[in-house]
Amino acid sequence: MPIPHHTFEFEGDNIYLLPQEPWKVVDITPIKWLMQSYPKFLHTPDHILKNSVLYTYGEGPNKGGIYFLIQESEIVYVGQSNTIYNRLIQHRKSQLTFSHFWCFGGIPEMHLEDVELFYIYTLEPLLNNKYPPLYEPAKSFVKLHKQGKLHYGNENC
Repeated sequence: MPIPHHTFEFEGDNIYLLPQEPWKVVDITPIKWLMQSYPKFLHTPDHILKNSVLYTYGEGPNKGGIYFLIQESEIVYVGQSNTIYNRLIQHRKSQLTFSHFWCFGGIPEMHLEDVELFYIYTLEPLLNNKYPPLYEPAKSFVKLHKQGKLHYGNENC
């Protein structure tokens, strides 16, 4: 079963439409856009697990985004890719153990790492054994989350 398209095609809210360079919208810079949009990219672990799909070799979206590998009802790995389909195949060939996956897109490529790092540092997945340095703005969001001041934007998905 392929990943549902709703995880890549957002409806209604234009916040996911990053303005074209040179940032034609008055007073919006790439970092300001991310700061305003960040909570909308945050899905609860329960939502991720509930909506994950069984992985069959060769399935997955041919799009970029954040993906989660799941084994026995636990998120064991978080990653980012420009082509999730290919990355899932690479993980399977490398003997990474997972049965299900879930992913979402709609994040401009320049901000993928910030969102990925948030999940790595807050979920602490078992198979993410390398923690890249945490820089702003992801560092601020991780800190807010650990203080209980950042709420998932997609808690009611």
